[in-house]
Amino acid sequence: MRSSGSARLGAILVAAAVVCGMAAPAAAQPTFWLSVGGYGTVETGRLGDVLGSEGGALLGVGAHVLRLGPALLGLELDGTAGGASADLGPVSDHVTIARGRAGLRATWWPEDAEPRLVPYLRAGGVYRADSGDLIDDDGFGWYAGVGLDWQVRPEVAVGPFVLYEAVSLSVESRTWLFGLALTFSSSSMRLACSVQTTFRRRVAISAAGRFQPPHGKWSDRRRRQLGRAPPLAGHRGGRGCPQRCNRQAVCRGAL
Repeated sequence: MRSSGSARLGAILVAAAVVCGMAAPAAAQPTFWLSVGGYGTVETGRLGDVLGSEGGALLGVGAHVLRLGPALLGLELDGTAGGASADLGPVSDHVTIARGRAGLRATWWPEDAEPRLVPYLRAGGVYRADSGDLIDDDGFGWYAGVGLDWQVRPEVAVGPFVLYEAVSLSVESRTWLFGLALTFSSSSMRLACSVQTTFRRRVAISAAGRFQPPHGKWSDRRRRQLGRAPPLAGHRGGRGCPQRCNRQAVCRGAL
């Protein structure tokens, strides 16, 4: 039973190696991403006469889930936190502004291509909360935007983005956000091949479908734990083996 299970696992690892080898020449398209960056705003709605320019930081994550021709369609979640000054006539206030967004992203990434410039479109829903000494307001709305990433490396990109946001606070908010994001990405194929490669370095598969340590050496203690004594010098195994080995390959030193 143990040898059968080892053989099956060995076959799975061999198949994974073949798949990774076949996939190596193809471009690894991003599946998951993490973005960090900063932004500034211009308020064009009724709040434009009250709120000054806002600046803050952002953090976002996402995953591509579907290919539509040359485009990758994904889900995104991100949040921003910033602050702005509010002019309330005779008094002023400092307002902390937090946002949470959830939506869709369409990325232009032709299949089997490795583009240096990657444009994308995004849209979805947003929640905004403003808080200060004199201001406490929140509401929901929508956003839409574009971005352009420059692939510094296959897993690293940097680029600008622009968002337009409409939120129903106590008054309608219309905001343009301009920012720069640093994005780290990875693909499911790259992750699978990385795990397989790491495992393959630590475990070698013998022709009998059993596992060996990297240098093909087992300690006598480990052999006894597996029910196999070390082979005698020059011993060929087979029936009548004084070591009672169950496979001729054992006595030939396959383990």
